[in-house]
Amino acid sequence: MPVRNGFTKDQRDWIVRRDGSKCVLCGSTDDLHVHHLTPFRWAVTVIGWSIERTNLPTNGVTLCASCHNGVKAQDYNSAIHPDNEFARKMYAEDRRSFDKMFAKRDDLCRNRVIYWNTTHDNQLAIIAVSNTISYLLENADDPPTMWNGVG
Repeated sequence: MPVRNGFTKDQRDWIVRRDGSKCVLCGSTDDLHVHHLTPFRWAVTVIGWSIERTNLPTNGVTLCASCHNGVKAQDYNSAIHPDNEFARKMYAEDRRSFDKMFAKRDDLCRNRVIYWNTTHDNQLAIIAVSNTISYLLENADDPPTMWNGVG
């Protein structure tokens, strides 16, 4: 299965099921994303985690587009990756907007400067672990087999 920004489709689908198919912050069921608690780029380039470690189920949570990227203007300051939404809005006039955003993130990583909004980091970590334990206890027929042999 190909890797897309870290999590495979099967891993993303499992995390969304685990989180009740809703955003763990606001409860929305619209436009769901799977967010790395320790962002993929930071985990791999700064901490030195393997892709397998970076993509464990306890490093991912389900967020709606607004909580993740600040799609709605009122959510921009509380969003985890508002630079992503800014790049999306700029894309029509600058086809390199995402390249520039990722280059900026790479530069910040090289300088060990956190590039995401950390406001919810502790809360999301607790949710990811708690939801994983609860889900596995209640859904023995849906083990996260896509993680077998990693860690």
